[in-house]
Amino acid sequence: MINKDEVFRYLGYSKDKKDLLTKNKLEQIVNEIEKEIKGKYTFKEYIIETNTKNKVTLKNSSIVLSGKDISKHLIDSKRIVILAVTLGIDAERYIIKKNYLSALDGLISDACMSDLTEYYADECEKQIKSTIKANEKTTFRYSPGYGDLPLNTQKNIIEELNTNRIIGLNITDSYILTPRKSVIAIIGIEDINSKVKKNHRCGVDNCRECKLYSSCNFKKGCVI
Repeated sequence: MINKDEVFRYLGYSKDKKDLLTKNKLEQIVNEIEKEIKGKYTFKEYIIETNTKNKVTLKNSSIVLSGKDISKHLIDSKRIVILAVTLGIDAERYIIKKNYLSALDGLISDACMSDLTEYYADECEKQIKSTIKANEKTTFRYSPGYGDLPLNTQKNIIEELNTNRIIGLNITDSYILTPRKSVIAIIGIEDINSKVKKNHRCGVDNCRECKLYSSCNFKKGCVI
């Protein structure tokens, strides 16, 4: 489940800089996490009511997706699916426990949990794709905080998907998801013949325009 190469990337290691100590610790921690931690997810489909140049509204929903980037991302979509994924409080406790042992154990554990969150998001996406028609395709996942889509969008999503009851996912007053190893994302459903988008994995045309420019791992190796 956990992609060890991705974990090394999260940790900032290049392919030829992986030391034996870190490799051995990673192997041990991965084995523990895959036995102990199981992710949960839920999702809900919506019909797009309007899509202007800077806002997407949904039928029978209070959720508003604001920003030119998400509007562009969903320009060919008639429907969307919003998904929520969490590893739960046990993942938080595991990271805290490893941090007490050593900083390295804590860093590796945190990176492993990030990758495992992505794994369960992929699993949720596979389930979503299995429900669409043969003449449809999905966009890639787009999360609040990407581009100019506000982070506070997550509040209404949390409420409408009832994630607290279903998967134990909550949100703080600062719009941060809790437990921390969680993700909310939007997937567009569009005609299979619609134009292939050429923007970055996150949906933004230019990394320098993104709020996450200074901290994003995905921009490594990108043309910016």
